[in-house]
Amino acid sequence: MGDNVNLKTDKEKRDNFLTYCNLRLDNAIRSIKTIGNLKNQRAYKYDEEDIKNIQNFITEELDKVIKQLKSSLNGEVIQAPKREIPKRII
Repeated sequence: MGDNVNLKTDKEKRDNFLTYCNLRLDNAIRSIKTIGNLKNQRAYKYDEEDIKNIQNFITEELDKVIKQLKSSLNGEVIQAPKREIPKRII
């Protein structure tokens, strides 16, 4: 009897997805934009390789997330990713 309490309709699931997806996208974009604050060369020293490393890191992480979403959509079982220490550019 209590088993049906936690079941959500497809509309509820879709609404939840849109709500949390948009919040997380907003947070991701906001965080990425803060990297742009490093452009002040009076305060920071960086080179072309640093820029390439930042781009590669962001691209790799985004590719992983897209792959997970697509796999889940196709019904594949995805193992929870191991908690990793974030990469650094140094």
